[in-house]
Amino acid sequence: MPTLFLVLHGSSDGERERLLGRTDGGLNKQGRLEAARAADACRRLGIGLVASSPTRRARETAAIIAESVECRLEIVDAFDEVDYGRWSGKLFSELVADPEGRRFNGDGADVPIPEGEDLDAVIRRIKNGLEHVCPRDDSGEVIIVTHAEIIRGAMRLAESRPESSSSIYQPEPGRITPVRWSKSTASDVAPIFP
Repeated sequence: MPTLFLVLHGSSDGERERLLGRTDGGLNKQGRLEAARAADACRRLGIGLVASSPTRRARETAAIIAESVECRLEIVDAFDEVDYGRWSGKLFSELVADPEGRRFNGDGADVPIPEGEDLDAVIRRIKNGLEHVCPRDDSGEVIIVTHAEIIRGAMRLAESRPESSSSIYQPEPGRITPVRWSKSTASDVAPIFP
């Protein structure tokens, strides 16, 4: 059963204060260091493909990894950040003051994102993305550079449960999260942790 290695993109300016969503800032100095550390770790994994979210911070992280492991880079829209609609780019302090934002933070899936993406649709696109990049032969392992919510969604799918400990998992920038995935038996798979 193939293992997919999910990597949270490196840090970018403003991410501690704002919900960046699909805003397109690049890596900062710390983010480039995190990407380089992830690239060093990836050299030992026998990588055949680096897939990336289309956001700039993910693409820049993925490019550092792909160059390091000397393999191709593919942009996969399915691994894009959640579209947070009106909340994109807002300060976290503003979201805490917003009643819908507070409810979303507490209940998540039960609260729609204003002018944003339906969370069930996010899970469907993550599954489609995993199916798309899952190795079909011995062409090497796959790195997926993406976002925290997408990593948590992939873990949720791999665990085949609606709610799990993956919902509280907080990946760190540049951290590699391995997930076992099989196109034919997705319900039989479980994540592995480093």
